[in-house]
Amino acid sequence: MGDLKTLRNDGIHYVVACEQDYHTALRDRHHPCKGEQEREEFYRDLFKKGKLLKEYPPGKLAYLHPGLRLYEIPR
Repeated sequence: MGDLKTLRNDGIHYVVACEQDYHTALRDRHHPCKGEQEREEFYRDLFKKGKLLKEYPPGKLAYLHPGLRLYEIPR
């Protein structure tokens, strides 16, 4: 959907990050493809610049209760 600036310009103020997704995006790769690099940059930017509002730890069954983080996108 774009970077944080694009999302903010589109009127989006909050992002929910799923632990399983960002762990996958941030894992070490020897030769990441373009899409993997973009996802990694998005999450690194979100965690650095976004304001963490709430964190929900994963439950016993991660498929039904994944770890989630709610961020406010910076202006």
